[in-house]
Amino acid sequence: MTDFPSRIPLFPLPLVLFPGQFKSLRVFEPRHHRLLHDCLNEPLPFGIIFSDPAQTGPSALPTHRVGVLVQIQRVEPLDDGSIGMEVAAVERFRVHDFFNAKPYLTAEISPFPLHHSEASRIAQLQKEVEVKLDHYLQMLTEASGIQFNVYAIPEDAEDLAYLTAMVLQINNQQKQNLLDQATLPDLLQQELQFLGSELNLMSWINQTIAYDRRRGFGIDRWLHLN
Repeated sequence: MTDFPSRIPLFPLPLVLFPGQFKSLRVFEPRHHRLLHDCLNEPLPFGIIFSDPAQTGPSALPTHRVGVLVQIQRVEPLDDGSIGMEVAAVERFRVHDFFNAKPYLTAEISPFPLHHSEASRIAQLQKEVEVKLDHYLQMLTEASGIQFNVYAIPEDAEDLAYLTAMVLQINNQQKQNLLDQATLPDLLQQELQFLGSELNLMSWINQTIAYDRRRGFGIDRWLHLN
């Protein structure tokens, strides 16, 4: 995106997106119908920022300051009065201030690109992440029975970092921690730690599944929780 907006409509949601990610959303509230209407008429991107409903009330400001700009790809009115849309996340931003002058939240923002420092360290971390990500995808497929297809591991280190962040089956707060990272080496290092923990978990799950299939629990080979 060549023209980075300084003030944007903001859509707080209980999810974290990364640049390059596509997401289907449903818009229910009138204020967000208005946000969508304004963005389509301008046209403008809007921002998605993580807001944990367990920690904030419906009118409270988001506690996080790093989010992603998204571009609307497709819009579809639905029978229940809501609106379905597909968005593409394009760039990170940092919030400097929030405003409630419109029916929906807006924010003053600036770009927050990943800083590429320590080229040799990036190259080493990239190799380690590539190996662990490939192993992780294989183990996810084995544990879930769902094929996790990544047709090509990105050659660009930043693209690899964002793909890894999307794929990791971690909670939103942990994903926000990844999104908050200022430098590419720090992001890759954090992802290696998560991949290590997740691989240990996947190994335990797959071993447990294999054991259960061989032995079972109880007289009918099932585990009963009373």
